[in-house]
Amino acid sequence: MAWRLGTNLIDGVLDNTTPGKVTGELRFIGRKRPVRIELEGDFDGESRGKRLVLRNTKPQERNRSFGRPGTYMAGFKQVQRGAVGMVTVDERGAHIEWYGETNGRVVLELPREQVEIVREQ
Repeated sequence: MAWRLGTNLIDGVLDNTTPGKVTGELRFIGRKRPVRIELEGDFDGESRGKRLVLRNTKPQERNRSFGRPGTYMAGFKQVQRGAVGMVTVDERGAHIEWYGETNGRVVLELPREQVEIVREQ
């Protein structure tokens, strides 16, 4: 099972400007502090070597869609270490995936208008 975090995402930055590394911070509904990202690997395609600025214009608690109490983010670790999976951005949107040491597979899918590719810091 994968963690699917797109609806809970508020905003954040993922940085692949250092070859072989992805770092950043992401804020989520259900988390008091940002989640720190420390991954090995690179983005794919035109986003490789760039920074991704993410902004979810309508964040929502995923558990509400399931009729569950509490937050979907319960049990999601504050620091995510592991390996980058597929990270692509195209005209339809972004697919961001990693394999964390503690939480396993994590997936963020966002519409294209909520992702900015920044070429330089």
